[in-house]
Amino acid sequence: MKYVSELAAYILICPVFVAALLSFPNPAASQTATSGGLVGIVTDPSEAVIPDADVELRDNSKATKHTTKTNSGGQYFFSFVAPGSYTLTVARSCFRVRSQILHVNPGSPSTLNIRLELEGGSTTLKVTGEALLLQAQNGDASSAVTRLQVEQVPKLLRSRSRRWARLIRRWPKSC
Repeated sequence: MKYVSELAAYILICPVFVAALLSFPNPAASQTATSGGLVGIVTDPSEAVIPDADVELRDNSKATKHTTKTNSGGQYFFSFVAPGSYTLTVARSCFRVRSQILHVNPGSPSTLNIRLELEGGSTTLKVTGEALLLQAQNGDASSAVTRLQVEQVPKLLRSRSRRWARLIRRWPKSC
């Protein structure tokens, strides 16, 4: 009989206990997102992805910045970014630097894809009326070098104390 009265007590207490637990607010359900994120893909004008581009996200109100590089798929990721106004800047050699102002909202990450334009450069080609001497038997081409052309060679090339490695380091980089 004692066993039945204990069982009855449990049957009566359990629903009261469960009801009490359910009446408390669920802390996980009441939480709101306090940060956001930003993701995107960096491409060139032909829509090819640009790996290893420098990406900077600068907070416009606090002057703080986050930096990353694009991966092999041209993707960049910024997580746990405080909501606010930011400037996104993307840079890569041979391309123009691109900046864009955006607003990060709390919650799931925003997507901003960036297309970089090729860096404009000018090339000057001087055409003279002199013809190259061409060997008809093997297709070798040659031309005579004038004294003026030799005098115009930079001292860097004529100096015996300089090494070719130094010359290559000073040579303008191409894309």
